[in-house]
Parts: sequence; structure tokens; C-alpha cells
Amino acid sequence: MEYYAAELELNAKFHTFAQNCSRVHVGHNTVLQQLKYRSKSKRGRSEESFIVGRKNPS
Repeated sequence: MEYYAAELELNAKFHTFAQNCSRVHVGHNTVLQQLKYRSKSKRGRSEESFIVGRKNPS
């Protein structure tokens, strides 16, 4: 019976840990939200084409 008591205690600790992790990682976690800075580039635009000197794909 002692084995099951230790297992139940471990499961309770793991459940608490999992709930705390889900609370930490909830919400918007984007660069815009973190930096409070709006990017001048359009969403979905290929930035690599500008690095190598090709024309704008859009």
C-alpha cells in the first residue's frame, strides 16, 4: 500500500507542475507582444529576397 501512496503523491505533484506550466505559457507570446514594436515589413513577406538583392515578390 505504501507504493501506491508514494505514486499518488508523485502524481499530485506532477499535476500541480503541469498546471503551473500551463499558466505560465498562456496568452500571446509573439515578438510584437514582447517588444511592443511594430515591424515595418508585411506579414508573410520573404525577407530573404531582400538580403540577396532580388525584387519584392509581392
